[in-house]
Amino acid sequence: MWKPTAAVTLLLVVVAAQTAVAGPGKPTLRATHLNPLTVVGTSFARSQRLSVAASSASKTQTRLVATTKAGTFTASFNLKIDPCLGGTTVIVRRAGRTATLAQLKLPARECPPSP
Repeated sequence: MWKPTAAVTLLLVVVAAQTAVAGPGKPTLRATHLNPLTVVGTSFARSQRLSVAASSASKTQTRLVATTKAGTFTASFNLKIDPCLGGTTVIVRRAGRTATLAQLKLPARECPPSP
């Protein structure tokens, strides 16, 4: 005969297992430096090969990175970003695939006119 506490324990184990399989959450990107452009990715699948492309004005650079066991990565680009011009986009895809996993847009901010 099942006791209510055993059924509750079993349910918690099943929910925990499904959460672990589903992954840590939605992949995110953030810029940690602008000159040179450096981005950090979190909540990606662990030990995954990724293509990270950064585009600014007419220049695009791509880096191939591998995520850590924690699902994070850091990518640096030889791009100097002018925050007053903006228009920089970083896109992350699985290596060899076209579907976008995460995207970061660095908008222009208002800057005083040049003297």
